[in-house]
Amino acid sequence: MTELSTEIRRQILQQKITFYQQAYYAHQVDAQIGQDIGDTRMVEQAKENMRKAQQLLDRLAELLGELK
Repeated sequence: MTELSTEIRRQILQQKITFYQQAYYAHQVDAQIGQDIGDTRMVEQAKENMRKAQQLLDRLAELLGELK
């Protein structure tokens, strides 16, 4: 890989990490709203989405580490 394409991949990975961090926090809000209104299905779905987002964040961090 050229230095430029490596830098572009690094930037894209960082953007994806930012996106999934924001998604994670949005799911935290959903879980809290679900708790506040007593919607257990909403809470469970939000927690599952948080787990998925965290898995993606972990994998993206690994990929980013491999580029550095």
